[in-house]
Amino acid sequence: MDQLQYTYAANSNQLIKVKDNVTVAATGTLPDFKDKADLGVEYTYDDNGNQISDENKGITITYNYLNKPAKININGKGNISYMYDAAGNRLRKTIHDDVANTTEVWDYMGNFVYKDNVLQYILNEEGRSRPEVVTSGAQSGQTKFVYDYFIKDHLGNVRSTISAQPINQQYLAQHEIATAGSEQLIFDNIALVRDDKPGSINPGDLKAAHLIASDPHKRIGTAIMLRVMPGDKFTFGADSYYESDQTETNETPSAEDVVNSLLTTLTGGTVGGIPVTDAGENVSMINQALSNQETIDFIKTQMELQQNTNGPKAALNYLFFDQGFKLMPAISGKLGVTVTPGQFNNMSVSPTPMTEPGYVVVFVDNNSIGTDVWFDNVQVSHFNGEVLEENHYYPFGLTISQSGIGVDQPYKLTTKELEKAFDLNMYDFGARQFDMQLGRWTSIDPLAELMRRHSPYNYAFNNPVRFIDPDGMAPGDPTDYYNLKGSLVKTTEDGSSEKKYVLVESSKSEKVDEALNNGLVAPVPSNESISQMDKVYENMDQTGFEHGFVAASDGTASDIKTSESNNHVELGGAIDDLKSAGKTPYYDVHGHSNFSDKNGQIVDVGMPEPSGMKGGTPEKRGDTEVYGKIGLNQPSIVLGYEGTLHSNTTIDGKTTSYFTTAKQLSFYNANGRISPIIDYDKFKKITLKINNTVK
Repeated sequence: MDQLQYTYAANSNQLIKVKDNVTVAATGTLPDFKDKADLGVEYTYDDNGNQISDENKGITITYNYLNKPAKININGKGNISYMYDAAGNRLRKTIHDDVANTTEVWDYMGNFVYKDNVLQYILNEEGRSRPEVVTSGAQSGQTKFVYDYFIKDHLGNVRSTISAQPINQQYLAQHEIATAGSEQLIFDNIALVRDDKPGSINPGDLKAAHLIASDPHKRIGTAIMLRVMPGDKFTFGADSYYESDQTETNETPSAEDVVNSLLTTLTGGTVGGIPVTDAGENVSMINQALSNQETIDFIKTQMELQQNTNGPKAALNYLFFDQGFKLMPAISGKLGVTVTPGQFNNMSVSPTPMTEPGYVVVFVDNNSIGTDVWFDNVQVSHFNGEVLEENHYYPFGLTISQSGIGVDQPYKLTTKELEKAFDLNMYDFGARQFDMQLGRWTSIDPLAELMRRHSPYNYAFNNPVRFIDPDGMAPGDPTDYYNLKGSLVKTTEDGSSEKKYVLVESSKSEKVDEALNNGLVAPVPSNESISQMDKVYENMDQTGFEHGFVAASDGTASDIKTSESNNHVELGGAIDDLKSAGKTPYYDVHGHSNFSDKNGQIVDVGMPEPSGMKGGTPEKRGDTEVYGKIGLNQPSIVLGYEGTLHSNTTIDGKTTSYFTTAKQLSFYNANGRISPIIDYDKFKKITLKINNTVK
């Protein structure tokens, strides 16, 4: 855990120095802040407030006329340059690695993302689809699209990436020259241990891995390191061979020697077929996993157990680690070679399925000095679950832990792209870039004038548990959607901070999405609006006239207006009052009153339905025929009653019905009623509960 001390320029909110009381070595494998400079000024800025240097990351940044990064130079490593359209939308990212002398060009064409002119994936509302070449069956060689779904938390952070269908991988090392190109991209140490296969005259099977225990570089043979997820299953297998006339001694290398040989094998290798450096990992990760004393002790114990068996001390090994690189001995193990000299024998094992994110290292070894052993057809069958990647975050976006199976997925914090090249660990939010290690923006807020009491460099008002910043322009809460029973059924990370009703009672996602697509959604009334609804009912019961008011977008409710007759209430004055107060009129609420006789008995019930056009000034009323003409763009609410027949009275042949009533309401727009009839008292109780829920 970092312990950071921030130093700012005098009379300024610009950061100039950061000191970490935790050493770099203590958090070497984490993407946290690395205190690599100890200068009086470690961060500098241009006249527009853009950060142009970071001595801890070793970078300098130049900006274009839109105050967007045009080029980031990383000292001694390379550079990243950006191209934008006139509106500031990123079109291209070019990564040049000075050390490897390579260049990658990423093109962003809307939702289509290309790398070096090859389509990588297509983004969509639920995640992405990516092309994959079919390797078997009738469609072999053709391209299909695999769908990955982003599972997000309430702030829009991608917590899991789920494949629409499990992806099973087969890794096979045959050690032949013809297959060397593909195998050496996945497995480690093949070229060093490849040798003639004893007794084979098959032209397609002439090579195998020849392991010599006395040679530190050849006692470890074919090896592979894979990232794994919960539910993943494996089968490991290999063919082994040794000759009985060799002179075997009791001498074996130490467990430390075996680990050192394994480190040498893996540190230049791959993780799930992706080079360690490209996978965002590094040598220290492998060192941490294998140099741990628990790992050394486990290997030593396994070697001692094998010492008591016949045959050479050679085996197929599998070591599982959790995401903190701690050995999981309960599912790790060693499968010794078959005690049958002079012929190749197959061996295989299927360990217990993985229960948490982590890694597995699979390798063959020979620890019998004096007896050479050959291995061939080393096979790893990886049966993946549906989880491709899992992420956990600190509040400001720093990744606590991340695990995956090698399918690169760069969209993480609030579903923004993380730039990991050269260990930058910065997010591109569109308007500006965010340094998750420091929890600060690298440029000032384009809307800083609207939030003058806050630093233009802070992220989400320094309260990222509650607020999000969808595009780097201004923080806000997500929009929460509730059904009519008060259940939270959906959250949209748009920063609008609203609470809305989906006008259905169902919690099923397909019903909710259907309602949203059909526009069956309305703002959750504020507590002030609920109070005004109570008064509307009270006034209608006392006067028998219709009453209503208009609510503003910030929850403010206008004064109550009345029709002072049995005609429709006119709300134009309420709208004018809100506008004069600097408010934005949002929706109207009006009631349909009951009609009573001279004895106060209800003889006609005011229904909670939008009424037709019956007089009044159309532009100042809110019923269906004139919906939208008064400048309101949210569904209206009509308050009314449900009538229950109480009694009938017949006088002079004329029958009069008397009713008792209960309060009800509904939502409507220009198309008519868009919600079921809702019990008002229940609606009030649910609404107050939603409004009192702290985000």
